[in-house]
Amino acid sequence: LNPRTVLQPCTLTDIELLPGQFVIALLAAANRDPAQFSNPDQFDINRTQAPPLSFGSGIHHCLGAHLARLEATEFFRRMLRRYPTIKLSGTARREQGSNLRGFINLPVELIGPAIRRQV
Repeated sequence: LNPRTVLQPCTLTDIELLPGQFVIALLAAANRDPAQFSNPDQFDINRTQAPPLSFGSGIHHCLGAHLARLEATEFFRRMLRRYPTIKLSGTARREQGSNLRGFINLPVELIGPAIRRQV
């Protein structure tokens, strides 16, 4: 969970929040608001409808955000160079936790020049 302290008075969904109160952000819901995103449950690497909440913002911005983006960029660059085609090869299963949501199982087929691998 991600507890935060309210710094200034505000209203959130008809609830008045005052400085000093604690709130808990549920990251599992981030970037999945159907009022903000068309197809919120679909992964879309090109989504531009709203800025991602993945690394927080302001004083709560993740110090490792730049490194994580750099690592992900390099990983996908190398992966796609070696396997230009990646296809879903089974049923994806998601973790349904209250804090983070990820995949328990994401079977894919990696297809490259004369290479086919199930992972």
